[in-house]
Amino acid sequence: MDLVILYIFGALISTGIMVIWNYTFIRIHLFGWIFKDKDIVTIEEFDDEVEERSPKLAELISCPLCLGFWVSVLVATTITLINQIHTGFIVGSAFSWPTLILLTHYFFDNGE
Repeated sequence: MDLVILYIFGALISTGIMVIWNYTFIRIHLFGWIFKDKDIVTIEEFDDEVEERSPKLAELISCPLCLGFWVSVLVATTITLINQIHTGFIVGSAFSWPTLILLTHYFFDNGE
């Protein structure tokens, strides 16, 4: 039962991180210092600047499924290390939590 609670808890954490990343200006606030010579106000402007400098990085940080996978791996690894559970938790979470993240992304995008 504890594993199920940890799984749900991790899924909610991963989804929350991705909602914050995709629908707030946190990425501009965290990485705005890199583009201090540019006047970046919107998320789209930020994504354009990143794409201009590094297309592969831009794809990673703007794709909810791509970044969601790596966020899920990070969160699942943290949960695994803190609670000393089997490493299979990381694999199971890394391939299932991004689905919830993607569904949440589509839900918020259709609401706009």
